Amino acid sequence: MIAESISLPEDAFVFADRYGEQILFFRLAEKKKGPVYKWSDEEPEQFLKVFNSFGEFLEEELTAHEMQAGD
Repeated sequence: MIAESISLPEDAFVFADRYGEQILFFRLAEKKKGPVYKWSDEEPEQFLKVFNSFGEFLEEELTAHEMQAGD
């Protein structure tokens, strides 16, 4: 559940939520290759750009998963 005090942009599409402590989202208005942003309860007043695109996020996650699976 996302913390109730977060004021996200109206076009935010949240695709990951970690116990309401942090979320990842992209903005629908930024079309195909818009950046991915992170909100964290550690810094609740800002949204940090953490990936250049959703595709970049997926590549990073798949690479990390492959590395863990290979161990």
